[in-house]
Amino acid sequence: MQAKSIGSLFLMGSALALASGASRADIYQYNPPSFDIMNNAACMAEGDFVSCSTTFLNYLANIGSPQYQTPAPTGYVIQSDQGSLKTMVVVGTGAGGQIPVNTDFSTQIDQGYDIPNNGSFETSTAPEPINGPTGPAPYLWDSTRAWDISLDALTGALTLGGTRQNMLIGYDFNETGGTGQATMVWAMVTLRDADGNLAPINFELTLSNGIKPASAVYSFDTAKTFDGVTPTSVSPADMTYIAGDICVKPDGTFEPLFAPQTTCPAGYTHLSNNLGTNKAEWISYIPELDENLETYIAMGYDVLSAQLKIGCFAPTGTFGGTFCNDGGYDDIFIMAGNVRHQVPEPGTLSLMGLALLAAAGVLRGQRRRCLRT
Repeated sequence: MQAKSIGSLFLMGSALALASGASRADIYQYNPPSFDIMNNAACMAEGDFVSCSTTFLNYLANIGSPQYQTPAPTGYVIQSDQGSLKTMVVVGTGAGGQIPVNTDFSTQIDQGYDIPNNGSFETSTAPEPINGPTGPAPYLWDSTRAWDISLDALTGALTLGGTRQNMLIGYDFNETGGTGQATMVWAMVTLRDADGNLAPINFELTLSNGIKPASAVYSFDTAKTFDGVTPTSVSPADMTYIAGDICVKPDGTFEPLFAPQTTCPAGYTHLSNNLGTNKAEWISYIPELDENLETYIAMGYDVLSAQLKIGCFAPTGTFGGTFCNDGGYDDIFIMAGNVRHQVPEPGTLSLMGLALLAAAGVLRGQRRRCLRT
């Protein structure tokens, strides 16, 4: 089943967590000033994901001028130093095993991937993280070549004060070098039924369907899937691009800042989306997964698997080969938090996609997705 338009439920997580005995202490709660993630110029649809620049959110709210790097709760940037990561559910980190992560639920959650300090990273080729969800024999919940967490552990981690919070994904963009960094990213989150009775449900992070406002996540259905064994096939055309620097024009529009250009034109505001190793610049939300998580659990889904592809994969001379760099590690983690997600106003577009693809001379047509049942 590929369609994801099942009724929204929000408050069942506490009961499920108590029934399973799952609990996690002190998970980080992302609680910045209120904002509508579905109706914001700093946020865009990337397939099934909505992604926002935390620096651009600060700029729009005039928080932390002139650098706009103020972290939550005053601003929107996410504090992601190694101490903070201890209180998050870590999917991958460049800490090289220097900190213990995911020590709760040791039989229900993988440890975070060790993402290298330089070069590209793919879960399809990276060493399998230790631990992993286990279930009643003969079923094996822990997939190969993916990061896994049981849905009981996930809802337990997201349940704070008896209320299940939204699942939010933080991304710390740690590229090294001068002004103008960019990198390519792809991800897919899959809900699986460990006994194989239910077909996987897949949520893809991609720009293969073109530049879209945040509400477009509700009309996107990926054709890709994951069986828990064979890694999903991904091409550079499936990946999204992240710019390290942008120049905001006086009229509020923007353009990316790419080498060899190192400064913004006069009258423009320079924003950095690469704040170093202690602040995360991006936040993502998967509306249809989050809004229907308890329904999926009730249907019989019991494990979430995540695949990642990060780095420079486009041929030399294209956007990726010309502007992309993969000289730093990345931190990817799950947080609990609350977001508003009303239908965006017409014409609301993204921070990342429009200017990035225009700069590359790339215009991808919208590709109609097939609905699998």
